[in-house]
Amino acid sequence: MWKTTLVIIFFSVFCWACENPFLRQNRDVSVVEVSPTETPKRENPDKPLAEVHFYRGLKFKAAGEYERAIEEFKKSIEAGNDDKEMYRRLAELYLTLKKYEEAENYLRIILEKDSKDLMAHWALAKILVENLGKYDEGLKEALLSKELYGKDGSSHVRDLLIGKAYDGLGDYENAIKHYKLFLKGTSYAPDSDDYKETKKRISEIENKKAILNN
Repeated sequence: MWKTTLVIIFFSVFCWACENPFLRQNRDVSVVEVSPTETPKRENPDKPLAEVHFYRGLKFKAAGEYERAIEEFKKSIEAGNDDKEMYRRLAELYLTLKKYEEAENYLRIILEKDSKDLMAHWALAKILVENLGKYDEGLKEALLSKELYGKDGSSHVRDLLIGKAYDGLGDYENAIKHYKLFLKGTSYAPDSDDYKETKKRISEIENKKAILNN
């Protein structure tokens, strides 16, 4: 009986010593490689958890597993990776999955961090106008985007989006104005789909106006 008691006492002391942080503080910490199917751990102090999740997210994205990549990028943010590019990656993935409201949310987070982020303003404007039908908000973003970009040689592309926003709001006069600015800027590519569709839309609006005026 006393032998059994000693064994129990010894085992209890051993377990306590293993778990006591003061007694094991000098023990070597092994490096554990994390595979995409394992739960990452903090065994390697030189590889923070946020970084582990980030690289796992990149692996899943490269493999086309976008939902799992999203999960890992979110975990990276939760673990302390608050860089705006993390939110941009999430927005891009949600765009790929055609989850536009989620993409909108992450683009807005980017703009909270950097109100002059050109790419975020432009991407948000396109989502609002072309995917969510939020023409009023989209118009504001598109106009701001054009202002921030300035005359960079592609302002006509922004005019096309501005025209679509006005079109969606029923302001056909301004829609035609910006559609024509787009056509003028892209006259070198009259065979492009955007060029043809824009010319067609201008004709439709003008015909509608003519009918209403008669």
